[in-house]
Amino acid sequence: MAITPKRNLAQPKGELIFKSGRVRKAERGERKDLSFNAVQWVSKGEKLIEGRYGTIFMGKVKFGGMGPPKRCIIKEISRPSGTDYREVVARLNRSLADHPRMALFVRNRTQYLVREAFVRSAKDGPGRRPDFPLRIPKLGLAGKGIFESLNLDGNPDHYDFFRQATTQAGALARAGLRISKTADADGQQFIDAFDSVRLSDGKIKVLVVRMDNIYPENDHYAAWRESTQALLDVVHSKNPKNKKAALGIFEMTGGQFDFVG
Repeated sequence: MAITPKRNLAQPKGELIFKSGRVRKAERGERKDLSFNAVQWVSKGEKLIEGRYGTIFMGKVKFGGMGPPKRCIIKEISRPSGTDYREVVARLNRSLADHPRMALFVRNRTQYLVREAFVRSAKDGPGRRPDFPLRIPKLGLAGKGIFESLNLDGNPDHYDFFRQATTQAGALARAGLRISKTADADGQQFIDAFDSVRLSDGKIKVLVVRMDNIYPENDHYAAWRESTQALLDVVHSKNPKNKKAALGIFEMTGGQFDFVG
């Protein structure tokens, strides 16, 4: 009887977009930081969504000497937004902001942003959800489905999401990164930087996920001022009554990061 050889689960499926000539066992810190010094290969699979600046795919990443490949999200950047993705990712990975692990590499002049496909934990407890194609329509701060009426005074969920987003903006500013607002085809303003994960206790944790409208800014105070102005413009455009609550959140959060006083 013929014996069918077992398929090598370590071999890439889909289009191979990165392969290292040096294969060695990844150290724990390199896996944590998604360091390409220890990545054996990356493959691109199913197309999920095409965005303004590129296309999102499911993929696999294989670390040297570390079991089977792991699922990942790959963004093929075909229309750069004007930001320095490499510098943004480097500063984000050094920051105190909550975000999925990610790394950037270039192949044939095309930039690829690789990040975790699932967020397995957050500082306040465990959580799990697929990263795409889900886009959380919270407060006009993430993607489409923007709330037509935003109420920071009367809706605790709105207030908490905005407070958390402002805290992430403070952590980014301390790392030398500023957030810029953008607009959709209908002129609706939003901040395309945040997403959220639901924790095991049912609470929402806001994360920094998208890089297209985050820019390096060496002046930390200028980064904070410009980020909060962008946030204020968006929430004010939804409901002018939000301004007082937003300014209160900025003052509280700015104090935490030594931006006021």
